[in-house]
Amino acid sequence: SFASARNLLVRFRRDQSGNYAIILALTLPMLVGTVGFGTEVGLWYKKHRNVQGAADSSAISAAVAYVNGQVKQLNVEAEAVSASFGYVAGTNGVTVTVNRPPKSGAYMATPTAIEVIVQEPQQRLFSALFGSGQVPIAGRSVALGGSGGPGCVLSLRPTGKSAINSVGTTSINLKACSLYDNSSDATALNLSGGGTITAMSVGVVGGISGEANITAEKG
Repeated sequence: SFASARNLLVRFRRDQSGNYAIILALTLPMLVGTVGFGTEVGLWYKKHRNVQGAADSSAISAAVAYVNGQVKQLNVEAEAVSASFGYVAGTNGVTVTVNRPPKSGAYMATPTAIEVIVQEPQQRLFSALFGSGQVPIAGRSVALGGSGGPGCVLSLRPTGKSAINSVGTTSINLKACSLYDNSSDATALNLSGGGTITAMSVGVVGGISGEANITAEKG
């Protein structure tokens, strides 16, 4: 009777069988949510890298168009290059914004600077548990038009070492045109072995190894 019921309760309290199953059942949703959210953030970073590459290349192409006197074609040029990366203005919420001069940053007072912003909103997956609305993923890049002349040597790789690489004693002389390197790497443009580059101008997003061997005739 009462004693039996009391003994049953005591045995139930002391019984630890099945604890791991209960703990797993309670924590599994949190673990799955954390892994899912981490995966989603990784996808956002990958998307941002792609969007940034599109913005970099679009800005360079718009700057080249400006140098060539096609001032009214800056938007057309930027949107065309962005579309080649898969970001078509007006599709899936994609916007391609061109500002000359830039609306923010160090070149706001430079009329020859062209700013390109490529943006594509992303639908939330696991992060919908923590917020609502789309997540804007955007890339921004600024290129200087200047008077450097048309680009006759172009590297549109957004990252990577030695996107333009000159090894040995070769002398490169670009007649009435410029060299543009889109890579953001610290050694985006590499000269080694005593070679030289002469051009109207040399524009590099990242860094230069062997800068002393470069001669820019303008700017």
